[in-house]
Amino acid sequence: MAIYEGRWDCNYCGHTGNKGPSVHCTQCGGPRPKNVQFYLPQDARAVSNESALEAANAGPDWVCSNCASSNKHWDKFCGSCGSPFRSMDGDAILAEKEYDGQAVPRSSHQVVQPVKETRRKGLSNVKRGGIFTIILTAIGTWLGTFNSPSQVEVMGFEWSRTVEIEAYKQVEEEAWSLPSEATLIKQFEAIHHYDKKFKGYETKRRTVREKAGTERYVCGKKDLGNGYFQDKYCTRPVYRERQETYKEKVYEKIPVYRAKYQYSIFKWVDAEPLKTEGKNHAPKWRNDPKLDNPKRFRIKNRSGIYYFDFKDHKGEMHRERVDYEFWERLRFGDTLPAIKSRFYGYFKELDWIKINGQVES
Repeated sequence: MAIYEGRWDCNYCGHTGNKGPSVHCTQCGGPRPKNVQFYLPQDARAVSNESALEAANAGPDWVCSNCASSNKHWDKFCGSCGSPFRSMDGDAILAEKEYDGQAVPRSSHQVVQPVKETRRKGLSNVKRGGIFTIILTAIGTWLGTFNSPSQVEVMGFEWSRTVEIEAYKQVEEEAWSLPSEATLIKQFEAIHHYDKKFKGYETKRRTVREKAGTERYVCGKKDLGNGYFQDKYCTRPVYRERQETYKEKVYEKIPVYRAKYQYSIFKWVDAEPLKTEGKNHAPKWRNDPKLDNPKRFRIKNRSGIYYFDFKDHKGEMHRERVDYEFWERLRFGDTLPAIKSRFYGYFKELDWIKINGQVES
């Protein structure tokens, strides 16, 4: 899995092409931008240096909220001001981004949307080798399974509603029978179906594709969030081809004609739906004067989508989609039970067992 060294541009002096892992501009000494855009030049070569590979695999860098300096993933304290890493203080770990195919940024001015973007909650233990790293990872994973209760606060609402309607209108159709309420436009002969008459066999050859296995291939690049990029691999099937002969029955197609009718008829058909949306706690259905005429328009279905935003114990925002009955009972500032990691402290999910218990009581 090849690793490549990316680049970034300085916002202070305009110097371009700073090496991705560098946290300061080589021209003016300015810090790497807080929202840095790493890019991968077309001529970037794979990294082979062992220390560079170790740095690339260590994890994404983080930005100090106190002085806006960039730090390596293994730094527990900011190298510029000495502040400890604390996500609750606003210290931000850079995002890891995945790009498909050749759609990877080649300059800081090229805007490319990643197909996937992840942001870690905290720093991992790095700069350890061999079995020690495996043991630490296993312990860290195990500790992550322990939960403790928490609370979240409702901070906002969003909704959208759709009214599907039908209109009673005149349309033209064709069919093999004439409805009693339809007005005939014309009657004509058309092929209703084909009868088949067996004629014999014909020898043919065909190419048969058989699955011979699978292969891994480079299907994109991943921005590791620390100035390095990594090949992204996918798996696809591998096929082989062979020729074979076979006998195929030959039939003569004999058309069978019947009377067909073109006619006009009044019927209920789908019309443009009525949609409303808002970022408040006062949902409403869109009204339209045409619905006052039930002979011309009628409601087919009503549906809604409801979200609420909430703040966890660290002040980070989340969004949850719920049904209307639960959404309607919520109020701004309500607190709901939640689950957080006991040892790492990050928010995991809402505690629906307790929430449903509160609703039932």
